[in-house]
Amino acid sequence: MIIKKEEVIGYTRHVVNYMYKYMPECIKETVDDSNAKVYEIDEEKVGQNLSRLVKERSLEKEKPMFRINDPLDDFNDLANMPKLQIPPMYHGTDARIIRMGSEEIKRIKSKCEDALHYMWTLFKPLYDRDHETLKRCLDFDNRPEDFYKLLDKLHCCSAMHNGREEYQYEALYLTNSIERAKGYARRAYAFGEIGEVTYVMYKAAMKIKFKDWNPTEEITDTLEFIKEFAEEDSEPVVLKLENLDPLYFESHKGGLVSQDMLEFDPGDMFSFRYVKTIELDLNDAIDS
Repeated sequence: MIIKKEEVIGYTRHVVNYMYKYMPECIKETVDDSNAKVYEIDEEKVGQNLSRLVKERSLEKEKPMFRINDPLDDFNDLANMPKLQIPPMYHGTDARIIRMGSEEIKRIKSKCEDALHYMWTLFKPLYDRDHETLKRCLDFDNRPEDFYKLLDKLHCCSAMHNGREEYQYEALYLTNSIERAKGYARRAYAFGEIGEVTYVMYKAAMKIKFKDWNPTEEITDTLEFIKEFAEEDSEPVVLKLENLDPLYFESHKGGLVSQDMLEFDPGDMFSFRYVKTIELDLNDAIDS
């Protein structure tokens, strides 16, 4: 594996910008034709999720940045650990999304992020200080469920903007539980979780009638796409994924995964993140 400065792999931006004079055994420093430093990592000597240790979240859209504190210690630890043995994992989604292909999914997800950020600029003042206006506009006395559903999605949106790793939507979410994956699949009706959050906010915005409602043409088109997608017949599906690369496997909060975390007792339900883009295939669907 070769990692150069600001090389993008999947949805993760990798930046090696802090290395020590003495490299661990698994890392060799060289230079390329342009005299830029390149760090070559021997994957056979790395046992855990290396990508987590060298990544830096993109600063686009004011997303928070993550950087480890002491890469030398982490690399030395990982170099001596055995590779993870990852059991089969399950991913719940909508078959309509899979048929789009990874590049189209990535393109639409980026547009959904733009639409979500716009919606958040409208809702944040009410979320922070004025729940009573939300209740009144959403007819709380007769339909309290609409308010609570919106509030739940606003909690997600707030957490995402505050940098909570489990609410960042650039990774592929996996679980060891078929039942949990089925739940994820049912919630993918509006183009995944980011679409559902945006859709619920959009429906509420149509009732609130914000005075400063002025989305761009591109955001308007995205909101209409999400609305149409959500209101068509959904096709929930669960995929069984095997032979996943340990280097891109993380806990649902973005942390490292140890082998004992992958040894489940009956009934255990855990979620994980996979930060490498893969082409999903409906042939991997299980009977549900």
